Amino acid sequence: MIDVKENVHPGRMQAERLIPLLRQQVTLYLQLLQLSRQQRELITREDPQPLLSLLAERQQVVEALGRAQAEMAPLQQYWRMNFGMIPPEVRREAEGLLQKISEALKGILEADETDSRLLAARKVQTTREVTTVTVSQQAHRAYGPTRLVNAGYLRTDESA
Repeated sequence: MIDVKENVHPGRMQAERLIPLLRQQVTLYLQLLQLSRQQRELITREDPQPLLSLLAERQQVVEALGRAQAEMAPLQQYWRMNFGMIPPEVRREAEGLLQKISEALKGILEADETDSRLLAARKVQTTREVTTVTVSQQAHRAYGPTRLVNAGYLRTDESA
């Protein structure tokens, strides 16, 4: 009986494990990119609950990426050390997948940077609004009707 593995190119067996992991990463990065795009819309809404749900979903995708990366780490080391042994068609496919990952990652980083600026601007606006309300409440307490009545500047129907 002939062992089929003896006839397989040595780099092909490692690549057969690497390519599916790269495909999985492409899928996960594209999911993350889609969630990043949805995030921007949710940031502008007044209701934070959908944004919090989306952030939880993003965290799950990031965790899945971490698991895939951990599984792929030993294969990457093999890849670097034995690049010449990997069949050219497998290298081309891997390079194409890595390019897709790079493009998705670039889009995610750009979206997150924009969202960060948007959140910072929103924080400044919220701080201004809170400050305005606080100052208004202080002014109301300082010069409100109760103070004016107590100081004798206003009369109520009872004191008339």
